[in-house]
Amino acid sequence: MNGKKLKITVLILAFCLLCSNAAFAWNMACDSELSSGIINIGGYSVTSTDIVCDEVEAYSELYRNYTLVDYDFVLNYDVTWAQTEVSVGNPLGIQHFAIYGDHRSKDGQVEYNDSSYSMRDI
Repeated sequence: MNGKKLKITVLILAFCLLCSNAAFAWNMACDSELSSGIINIGGYSVTSTDIVCDEVEAYSELYRNYTLVDYDFVLNYDVTWAQTEVSVGNPLGIQHFAIYGDHRSKDGQVEYNDSSYSMRDI
């Protein structure tokens, strides 16, 4: 009898895990590359889910010295991830850069939201 209860419990747990919709694995980066005397600053934001969702969204903003210089928005349907990319070229002198990201996923009536932040002085 205990074996049967264990099997039922495992099946219920597996069903709950398959039906979950947790937005996770958001990532931010701010990198510089010197090529031909031009400095490029860029980053990305990824929203990923553990199941195929109705909507997966990513939004990024790139700030240079607290001024918005680039943004990107992606809304994908019936997928597991969305990625945005932001960049700016040829900054002069020492500057402060920050990337802000919003992450959202929705499956049916269940919706998850989160945000991330990364900064760097160049």
